Amino acid sequence: CQVVVEHAEKYRPNAILIEEHALGAPLISEAIRRGLQGIVPIRPTKDKRSRMKGETGKLQAGSLVLPKSAPWLDEFLLEYLAFPGGKHDDQADALSQFLTWRTSAEARISFQADFGPSNATQYDDYGARLGAPSPDEYLEMLRY
Repeated sequence: CQVVVEHAEKYRPNAILIEEHALGAPLISEAIRRGLQGIVPIRPTKDKRSRMKGETGKLQAGSLVLPKSAPWLDEFLLEYLAFPGGKHDDQADALSQFLTWRTSAEARISFQADFGPSNATQYDDYGARLGAPSPDEYLEMLRY
């Protein structure tokens, strides 16, 4: 729970999605006990592969914009591209759960991402990118 608290203090998110399963349930209770705001318990009803399959259309439509560079980007892309057959799948699963939550009726919280001045892209009030990326931007986003 300490890592969740530290990240919440550092990044000040509007929402913290935690899967309400196994270790997630006590983490939710502890985070709330420590006064964290915006805790959103997630109760998946399908397996990881089915959840991602249900969100693939959003990804194909360009609903996800990644920074051109970030310390975590290569690892994230490798895991996503290997899903579901890769050694790890937690980031890909978290992505699918975020996309499901983001378009749900209960997601009333504004989501914004600031990747810094090197990736100054404009977004609408719902976090969608304004304008399509150029072919070079697509290639850069998919690099690994």
